[in-house]
Amino acid sequence: MRAYGQVQEMLHAGCDVRVITSSEQGFDKNDNFQHFREHSIFYKGKKTFSKISNAHNKKSFLQNYLSLAKSFLIRSLPKSALRIFILISNIVNRYEEFPGWSRTIISEYSDDLEGWKPEVIFSSYSPIDSHIAASRISKELNVPWVAEYRDCWSFNTMGFSENQNDLLSRLLRKKEKNILQECKLILAATPFIKSYYEDFYNKNVELLLGGWEEEGDYNDLQLQKANDKIEILHLGSMLHGTRSLSPILSLLENFPDLGKKYSFSFVGRGTDLFQNKVNNSNSKMSFTLTNQVSFKKAEQLGFAADILLILMKESEMERYTLTGKLFEYIKFQKPIICFDPYQSEVSNFIESFDMGYVVRSIDELASLLQSKLSPNDFLRISDENREKFSRSHQISGLLENLSFVIRDFDNY
Repeated sequence: MRAYGQVQEMLHAGCDVRVITSSEQGFDKNDNFQHFREHSIFYKGKKTFSKISNAHNKKSFLQNYLSLAKSFLIRSLPKSALRIFILISNIVNRYEEFPGWSRTIISEYSDDLEGWKPEVIFSSYSPIDSHIAASRISKELNVPWVAEYRDCWSFNTMGFSENQNDLLSRLLRKKEKNILQECKLILAATPFIKSYYEDFYNKNVELLLGGWEEEGDYNDLQLQKANDKIEILHLGSMLHGTRSLSPILSLLENFPDLGKKYSFSFVGRGTDLFQNKVNNSNSKMSFTLTNQVSFKKAEQLGFAADILLILMKESEMERYTLTGKLFEYIKFQKPIICFDPYQSEVSNFIESFDMGYVVRSIDELASLLQSKLSPNDFLRISDENREKFSRSHQISGLLENLSFVIRDFDNY
């Protein structure tokens, strides 16, 4: 459940919350979701609660094969072919990403809630199915609906769109306008998403930046370093190989002395796609590749690292992207280095809040790493700026927006 942190913080704020989510998204079951306030989580999908996909479970041979095949096709097919496939798939599936999921929610939510009626419905994309279900429930219960966007749907900045007015974007935008017809407020996770929905949709749009989970007791999160090198960590998915660690391989091959001073760790889905490249490199001793780990393990790694790395894709579409890992990085309060040829929204945030460094080439990155003697020489975010991105700060903004929507709806 991707909105776990938001829900937990709303409970802390005194809200009465009911959650409808998917049992088939592939995220860890979070056993820490406990709170003194009454709440319920309804998992919808073909799988039962006990079979929620867990990163620690071994994948079957077929799952591994399908995953590799999907990654190969995404990297190999022309973008035009991918856009045609996505368009046909949307039409066939009636624009649902998980066909049948929203219909299951609509048919069962009344029995699940047992007469409980919310003051407002809050849905988060992705998938678009959550907005489809929220639209229908909002009409049936006659309560206002607020939609959050962490990514654009009709203009997919992950690389499948070509521009905001290509055929795919225009057709999806027409459908999305119908879906959002009854939506009272759109909350955008990035400045670009805000401007996009303001430009193309006749809706009120507010900016709601991401937040990192509030700190607990991290005394048990300390890890022993494997060596005396300065560790640079990239934490997050390699997006089926479309995000590549090739620049770092080239860096260490062109500047071999850096391998004696720095080590690089890549943790997340898709890192195994680069194992052969690393094995065949002269700098392989400076690399560690690890597939997806649990949330707690990721925290351990983040707090143990000396420097945090963000690698943007080699695509002009990246300039629209503000990757969610940035907010987790802010929590760790370590220096951030962003390798970004296209001056993305990530770069703008890093520079605006003095979180670290933005480099646009291997030579720039080499110069930066060569100029520093220790991790303490690198710039990192201040306590004041860090607090601006805390989960509690995010939720206070969310609740303020929700209260305005409820007030306006009641007075309409």
